[in-house]
Amino acid sequence: MTYNVKDASNNAAIQVTRTVHVVDTGRPVISLVGSASVTVECHTSYTDAGATASDSCAGSLTAASSR
Repeated sequence: MTYNVKDASNNAAIQVTRTVHVVDTGRPVISLVGSASVTVECHTSYTDAGATASDSCAGSLTAASSR
């Protein structure tokens, strides 16, 4: 952002600039749905309960999460 001003006598101030850096330093968080450890009997089917993912800047990342 740049700031500048003139007074009623048309005298200009020395212009000043503020630089703003927007950063994302926080890691996303993944939360498992259900238990972290699952035991399944052999020759049976298993359907994973999935997980959710979120980020403080990006919001929900659940649709982008990979297995």
